[in-house]
Amino acid sequence: MPSFFQPTTMTLSEAIQLQRWKGGKFISELEKKSNLMRLLPWYPTSDGDIHKGTRAVSLPTGSFGAINKGVKTGQVATAEYTETVKLYELKSDVDERLLDGRSKEQAARIRANRDRAYLKGFMNGLADEVINNPGTDADAAKGLLSRRPKTDGKYTFSLGGTGANLGSILFIRPGEDGVCLRYPDAGAPSFVLRDVGTVQALELDSSGKPTGLTYPAKETLMRVYYTPDVEDDSALIRIANVPTNTKLTSTNIESIIDVVNSYMPNGGQGYVAFAPKEVISQFWKYLNDKNNISFTKQEVEGMGAPVCLFNVPLFYEDFMSSTEDQVA
Repeated sequence: MPSFFQPTTMTLSEAIQLQRWKGGKFISELEKKSNLMRLLPWYPTSDGDIHKGTRAVSLPTGSFGAINKGVKTGQVATAEYTETVKLYELKSDVDERLLDGRSKEQAARIRANRDRAYLKGFMNGLADEVINNPGTDADAAKGLLSRRPKTDGKYTFSLGGTGANLGSILFIRPGEDGVCLRYPDAGAPSFVLRDVGTVQALELDSSGKPTGLTYPAKETLMRVYYTPDVEDDSALIRIANVPTNTKLTSTNIESIIDVVNSYMPNGGQGYVAFAPKEVISQFWKYLNDKNNISFTKQEVEGMGAPVCLFNVPLFYEDFMSSTEDQVA
């Protein structure tokens, strides 16, 4: 008999708490800076640092049968894909001379304050990379926007804006069969916060370039392994070329509604949407229109009251730019 294994989904902060790292609560606070990082689930890969998956291009259907007659054989068209887990890291150095002559507790507080600041930047940068990384570096994981780089009338649509004052709306169906983050299949997202000890840190000039000199420092290493995974192509839909410095027209709104109704299964049920503030703020204005039937407010547990396009909640995402170049 075949068996189906469904791993437990978790957010990064939940995974860290599972590892019993005492800083998990701080990570959960940082997650609130990015709605995307709070909503995208993490799952293990299928094979170590590599995730191999199969996308169903078309699905078979059954047929009515009768006793002692043949059973229809289903045929499914599939496409295989591979995602490689990448390494994202940062180090925090504290000059030992700041710690000399301090009590153990004072020195620990000084390092903790520095590490918290670096960790905040680390998490902000991680959310930015998940969304925006162009994927041109062989060591980097390609971001979600870069997976939909051109308008194709299927997964990437244009709202008609031109120039550079443009944004995008990402419609995502989170989940293992949709859009998620993968980590090596070792039990939990491999977030590392490690005290490396004393190292010789490089002195940098005002432009950030090494001067050739070093100094003794206490170092903390921050590291996470991840890759975005889009198993179902229809689970990631981008509306690009959205004007951010001019008001959206009723035609623009109707175009978005057409995308939701025509290209998302079940009219967008199970999807969430992300956009820069300049785009979402325009949707809020439509709530004041008494003739509006497209936009509503809806409470989402733990997330506040976002604008909803029919049943799809639209969230601010601080790491999405409102000054994109036009997508061809």
